[in-house]
Amino acid sequence: WSASAITTRRYARSAFYLGLLESSRDSMKQAGDLYRKAIKFSEMVEDWHTCYLAYCHLAKLYVWSDVGYALNCLESAHSAYDKVNDRVENLCYILEETGRCYILLSDTASAFDCFRQSYSLAAEGGLESRKYEVLRYIASVYNALGENAKALTYAKLGMGSVAGDVMFNARLLLSSCYEECDSLLQARDILLDMLDEPLTRNRYFIFKGLGRVSAKMKDYDAARIYNDSASINYESMYVDVLKDNNEYAKDAENIGRQIDTLNHENTRQRISVLIIVFVCVLLLFMIVNLCIRIVKKQKTARIKLVKTSRQYNSIQRESNRKELAALDSKAKHATAAMQRMQNYNIEHTAIYRLIADGKINCDDLSDTHYTKIKETLDVYADNFASRLMDTFPNLDKDDQLLIMLIRMGFSIGQTADFFNRSTEAIRSRRKKIMKTLFTNQYNVEQLNNVIMNF
Repeated sequence: WSASAITTRRYARSAFYLGLLESSRDSMKQAGDLYRKAIKFSEMVEDWHTCYLAYCHLAKLYVWSDVGYALNCLESAHSAYDKVNDRVENLCYILEETGRCYILLSDTASAFDCFRQSYSLAAEGGLESRKYEVLRYIASVYNALGENAKALTYAKLGMGSVAGDVMFNARLLLSSCYEECDSLLQARDILLDMLDEPLTRNRYFIFKGLGRVSAKMKDYDAARIYNDSASINYESMYVDVLKDNNEYAKDAENIGRQIDTLNHENTRQRISVLIIVFVCVLLLFMIVNLCIRIVKKQKTARIKLVKTSRQYNSIQRESNRKELAALDSKAKHATAAMQRMQNYNIEHTAIYRLIADGKINCDDLSDTHYTKIKETLDVYADNFASRLMDTFPNLDKDDQLLIMLIRMGFSIGQTADFFNRSTEAIRSRRKKIMKTLFTNQYNVEQLNNVIMNF
């Protein structure tokens, strides 16, 4: 709860998308919980886009089980949408779903009001498919209310800009409206024109409609045939029947014979289909087996390649390690030799001898001697004194002298004699230098090595 606004917004969107995944898996309880979390998080950071989408999907979960709760969710979605002013198409969707909820609550006046608002928005925004969908909603409501003329009018208006499954539903609705208006010929013509539908589910509804219309037209032989065909499709037996419906309607006896023939052909087709399925499964099994063997070979080759690469890399790493160790050893020997040379040169300078023999100390150290000490370290220790002053400009003179004496190789006792102090005082001063310059990064015992390697 103490997360930043960006993180909370991410929580909201993550919960929303997880809810979509759970919905696709029909895990309705988990989906509902996730949508509610998305709403809670999005309201905290005023992410109204995620908020109204989550409300819409939550309403979709409960529209058939708790329509009142679904309606409340859609009203909240509308309020959240008003705060973000998002795409008009989404507002049309909210209004349509709200209208459907009012229909389930038998409040047709409120439903029609929502549909009209959705239609107006779709027309103003140039959303053709959404506009015709609203018209078909209105037609279905009028059809259910028994206002057949109005239902037919709106069904006709809703036929624009439709395709695919939407086209099938629109034409089926139009046929139903013609049927309710007793325009049976028009209803039958629409259904007959739809007989080439490839989906068994669609053909079932077409045959059911044709059977119903034929019965109303008192063409009972055709009605019986259509109802039998609907039963065949309902049982998922995909048969090719009634290719020429007008001819069958004229000659019922001919239809009966052809239906019997089709039933026999259907049996043979089923056997043929089973054989084809068996052959396909066998071929699929052989292909899968071949693929598995190819994958195994590739996997074996990949394992060998990885093993060889690892061995090669291990040999290379060992070789590189040995080379680096040799170079490091050479560098250490070179550094040690250089340091021994530097110490040798420093120990043979006049200023070193004066300090070592106790002929000068801190009290009678002149500026000339001080300068000589710095020059000696600069000449024989890679500009040690100059680098020390540049790196630590705030260092006082005594601390500078102490560090330079350590670099020249003097022991604690010699350093204590130079400063006329006890060895404990010099050790205390060394601790202070270590803390000031190196912030306790090293132990006091390491100070000599640190200064030698500076």
